Amino acid sequence: MTPTTLHIPILYGSQTGNSQSCAESFAKSLPRQVQQQLTKSNTKIKISSSAQQLDDFLEMDRAEWPSSTLVIIICSSYGVGQAPLGCWKFCELCDDILSKNDDNDAMMGMLNGINYALLGLGDSKYTTFFLNPTAIDSALSKAGATRIGKLGKADASGKGEQTQLT
Repeated sequence: MTPTTLHIPILYGSQTGNSQSCAESFAKSLPRQVQQQLTKSNTKIKISSSAQQLDDFLEMDRAEWPSSTLVIIICSSYGVGQAPLGCWKFCELCDDILSKNDDNDAMMGMLNGINYALLGLGDSKYTTFFLNPTAIDSALSKAGATRIGKLGKADASGKGEQTQLT
């Protein structure tokens, strides 16, 4: 029997390259790490993953969220809490979702069944620390997606577990 293939997209928005580097590194290591755990449990699923800018996901993949799977997002804030390069259009979509007050709007529930994990990168020395990742998280949740785990925060000025790894 041929194993089912599960693709886990890793989407990123990066101004200085840290989020992109993190996403690309994670996309390379994730299949091997997950496959090792699946092998131990005798599960017949093949894992694949790739890194892609959030805006490219909207344009090239037409934001076709893979149903009943996991999407991983790694993103920073830039300037005064703005979206970084490669994430402007995605953040405009998130802003549109957050501005909706009508639960009957087509955007509400459009991500039902989607699970996501989100890691935000930044520096808490800035007052706008984590604004963009927080807005993305709120919008995905409002549109019906379910975050798994805690909202990840990598802080360049943090100490211990709060330190951003480069």
